[in-house]
Amino acid sequence: MRGGGEDGLGGMNSNLIIGAVTGLMGLGAIAGGYLLLKASLEFDAVAERTTGEVVSLDYRPPMRDGRVVMETEDNRGSYIPTIAFEDSSGEAHVLRSLTQPRAPDFEAGDRVAIAYDPRDPSVMYLAGHATSPWFGFLFFLLVGTPFTIAGALFLWWGITGKSSQSTPPPMPGIEELRGARERLMDEQRPDRDPWSDR
Repeated sequence: MRGGGEDGLGGMNSNLIIGAVTGLMGLGAIAGGYLLLKASLEFDAVAERTTGEVVSLDYRPPMRDGRVVMETEDNRGSYIPTIAFEDSSGEAHVLRSLTQPRAPDFEAGDRVAIAYDPRDPSVMYLAGHATSPWFGFLFFLLVGTPFTIAGALFLWWGITGKSSQSTPPPMPGIEELRGARERLMDEQRPDRDPWSDR
């Protein structure tokens, strides 16, 4: 009986652990997507737009695990443009864009549209080259939702399993044990007629 109870408790605990880890992974992905969306929408609300001149294009080779790897069709490098522009107050800036296109449709000397944060002009993107912030949010939502549902199911299985094992079967009383002992002794008496109960 104890072995079965311990097995049940172990299975219950594993369900709770798996549910907690899986659920937190799902919620973390959804929360990350929401924070990215929130930051993008806040940037769009305050961003100012202008044009700037591409000073240079620096090639950034593809990286994997912090190491440079060979460029392939599915893993290509990107280009980091340095752009000179003036903000709305007339102050000149020469900054690297946070947008790093893989196949830029411009070269050094061209003028491009940019969007920047007037509170911090170093936060500057190429206008029209960034993906929609809703795309990133939906991606994280689609990834995180199955993990969240799976985590909730494992937690439910663990909790319901715990509740079903929380009430132990009633222990036999003293009188019941005494009666069983007397019946056993009576059955083992040598002078007892084996046909008395038939």
